[in-house]
Amino acid sequence: MSPTAAWLRAVLAASGSGHTNGNPPLWQCPAHDDVHPSLSVLDRPHGRASVKCFTHCTTDEVLAALKVTRRVLHHPPRLEPTEHARRYITVTYPPVDLTRPGAGRDGRTWKWEAAHPYGDRWRVVRYRATDGTKDLRWETRDDAGAWIPGLRGAAVRDLPLYLERQVAMGIAAGETIYLVESESSVDALAGRGLYATTWAGGASAPNLRRLRHLLTGAHVVLVPDNDPPGLACAQRIRDELADHAASLEVLTPPEGDDARDLLRDDPAAFGLTTRRTTTTKENPA
Repeated sequence: MSPTAAWLRAVLAASGSGHTNGNPPLWQCPAHDDVHPSLSVLDRPHGRASVKCFTHCTTDEVLAALKVTRRVLHHPPRLEPTEHARRYITVTYPPVDLTRPGAGRDGRTWKWEAAHPYGDRWRVVRYRATDGTKDLRWETRDDAGAWIPGLRGAAVRDLPLYLERQVAMGIAAGETIYLVESESSVDALAGRGLYATTWAGGASAPNLRRLRHLLTGAHVVLVPDNDPPGLACAQRIRDELADHAASLEVLTPPEGDDARDLLRDDPAAFGLTTRRTTTTKENPA
């Protein structure tokens, strides 16, 4: 860990800056009224640090608000972070809001619910409104390691499958692979020790090329959402994998249900006991 980055993070914490729970976290920027944390403080080679505000503040503006110079990015001051914050920093941070930036404009409040990684560079973040509606937002990890909004020029069809690396290991071990329609269903199945995956894009755009590439020679159980779009998507996937998978079965949930619902109500359909886990309760669709 860079001592300079550690010192800066400690100063932010001591001055009252709130942060997200991501890895790495984003802090409230001291140079603007930062309700949604937008400041990254990252370890760099040779003990150095980098500071970047993803809203509009320059590095110099951030450092000025912390009452330090650019020298701090290379050498931490001798003064302890808590003492530095007590003596010099006068910023008053607003309460941290982990809802989606701009939330409330449509009359609803959106709260961060989960983040689903697609490889090491991309993830889709799920937000939930107070009325139960969900919203998915893509983020890309930049070269400094911070998550920024959007796919940054990448196409959804070029993304890896969800948990693709783990699924590839399962295929190599001869395990059954469950192919479902949502990240929350994958998480529910993985929470019970099963190998599962999905694709980016939903029922309207199954990534057939990527699915064929990964699942050729695999034992696949397709568990579609039992609604018209889900069943139509399942048929496209069956046609694509029919001549490539080592075996291909379809496990259809009751009408209106998905793989997670089926796992909750009938775990024996997956060869499991009736014991339920908290995974299926904590991740609404």
